[in-house]
Amino acid sequence: MNPLFSRMTKRYTPPMNREVMEGMAVSVMEYVEEYLDGQIRSVCVGLPDNVRYIGYKRCTSQEEYEEITKARGNRRTFDLAKSSVYLVKYFISFFDEMGTEHLITRYVYLPFVNTGGIMHIGGTPYHIVPVLSDKVFTPEQDSIFVRLMQDRNNMYRMYHTAIINGKREARYVIWAVIYRNQTDSRTSATTKAKTLLTHYLFGKYGFTGAFTRYAGSVPEFGTDNITTETHPLDEWIICQSTGVKPATCLDRVYQRTQIRLAVRKENWNPAMESLIMGFFYIVDHFPDRFKADLSYLDDTALWMILIGHIRLSGVYGEHKLHTKIAEHFESLDGYLDTVVKEKLAERGIILENYYDLLNYIQVNFNEMIRENESSGLCVYGKNMEVLSYLLYDILYGFVMVKFRLNKILSRRPLTLKDVTENYHRQVRMGAIFSLSSGKIITEAVSYSGDSLYPKITAVIAEQKNRAGANRGQSDRVVVGPHYWIDLSMVTVGSVLNLPKSNPTPVARVNPWITIDRRTGTVLPNPKFEKLIEENRPQFKLT
Repeated sequence: MNPLFSRMTKRYTPPMNREVMEGMAVSVMEYVEEYLDGQIRSVCVGLPDNVRYIGYKRCTSQEEYEEITKARGNRRTFDLAKSSVYLVKYFISFFDEMGTEHLITRYVYLPFVNTGGIMHIGGTPYHIVPVLSDKVFTPEQDSIFVRLMQDRNNMYRMYHTAIINGKREARYVIWAVIYRNQTDSRTSATTKAKTLLTHYLFGKYGFTGAFTRYAGSVPEFGTDNITTETHPLDEWIICQSTGVKPATCLDRVYQRTQIRLAVRKENWNPAMESLIMGFFYIVDHFPDRFKADLSYLDDTALWMILIGHIRLSGVYGEHKLHTKIAEHFESLDGYLDTVVKEKLAERGIILENYYDLLNYIQVNFNEMIRENESSGLCVYGKNMEVLSYLLYDILYGFVMVKFRLNKILSRRPLTLKDVTENYHRQVRMGAIFSLSSGKIITEAVSYSGDSLYPKITAVIAEQKNRAGANRGQSDRVVVGPHYWIDLSMVTVGSVLNLPKSNPTPVARVNPWITIDRRTGTVLPNPKFEKLIEENRPQFKLT
C-alpha cells in the first residue's frame, strides 16, 4: 500500500469498533461460564429449602471422555461430527428427611466460538448473530411484550365500563395469560373472563394491601351507605358497577353487585383508577362472590380461587383451584430476578418484585404505547445481546426444575429420586445443539470471502416476541407501510449493505457503532447529534 495513502487513511478514518469487526460473540463468550452461573443462581432463588445450587466446574478431558462415552443401553457411542462445545458439570445439593446431604451432578455442554464468532454444530458451521433487543419491554400497537429470564409474555389492553360520579366511563384494563394451564377437553368453561394484572395484585396482597401498596390509600367500601349526600361530589369520587352483565360472563342467573367505592379527589391517581376499574371488571363477572364485607375481600384465597375459575374452569372443586393457583403464585415470586432489575434500573425503573412490575405495566400501558408510536423505531438504548439468547434452552431447564419441584413439595415431601429425575430430564446435556434448529441467534455460514465483516460479523437480528425466538420468514421485518426508517438506524446500522431478504438498515451493524461494553447498550454518537437534528424533519411521519 502507498505509505502516504496509508498515513492519510489512518489519520482521517476513525477506528472501527474492534468487537464488531471480530464478531461480538468472540468477546462476550469469554464470560459464558460466569454469566450462566449467575443466571442459574438467580433462577434457583425460590427452590425448596432442602435443594441448593452449589456451583460448577469445567470438566477435564478425561472426565468429558468418560461421560460422553458412558454405556447407554449396552452401547457406547460417540458423535464424530465436529461441534464447538465442551463439558461443564453443575452441582446441586439435596438434604433428605434424615438430614443427609446428597450431591447431584448434571453435565451440560457449553459452546465456544472461533474467529468471527463461528461455531460448529454437528459438523455444520454457524455464526453467532447478536440480537438487537429492547430492555424488558417491547410496546406494539395494542400490546406490550415483556421479556423476563424466567418468562416471556404479551400484555393486552381492553376496555371496561363503570359508573364514576354518576356517568358511564370506559377505561382500559390490562390482561395477560400468565398461568398457562393445559386445556382439559373434558371440562367446559364456566366464564370467558380474562385474567387481569389487577387480579394478581389482589391475589397477592388482598384488597386493602393492594390499594395501600400501589395507590397510596384505600377507597371507602360500602353499598347504600355511600351516596352523594354522605360523600359530596366536590370532595369525593364515587365508583360503582353499571350492573350490565358482561358478554364474557356465562352465568345464567345474573344479579348486579351493589358494591360502591368512594375515593377522596386528592387521592385519585392513575394507580387508583387502574385498581378500581380492574376491581369492577372482576366483580361484574362474579357478582355473587363478593360480600359487602371488606375483610372478606382481604382474603387472598378468594382472588386465587376466582383466577382458578377463569383459567381452569369452575367445574373443579375450590380446594383444587386454590391449590393450583397458590402454587402458581409461589413460582412468580422469583420472576423479577437481579438481571431484569438491573436492566429496568438502567431505564430509571426501580421495582421490588414481579407484582410491582405488573402494576407498573397497567399504570403506564397507554403511555408506553404512545411513546413507542413516536420513538419506537429509535434503536438508541436497545441492547446487543448474545448470551441470553444463546443459553436460553439451558437456563430454561433449571427454571422448569424449580417449578416442578415446588409443585411436588406442595403435595408431599421431596425425595432424592424426585430431585435427581427432574434435573436429569429438564437440564439436558445437549441442549445447546438445539441452536441448529433455526434459532435467531445462529445463522448457517454460506460465505467464502476473505473479510468476515460484510457477510458474517456485520449481521444482526431483531428481537422476536416469543420464547425461544426461532427464525421464520413470515415474521421477518421488511420495509413496508408499517415499517419506517429512523435516523438512529443510519448511525447504528448499515444503509450501504442491505440484504435482499431483509432490506432494512439494522440488518447489518455499522462498524463504527458505539456500544456500552458493560451493559451492551447501543449509544448515540455525539459527533452526529447536530446532523441528526437537522435532518429529523425529513424523516418525520406525516
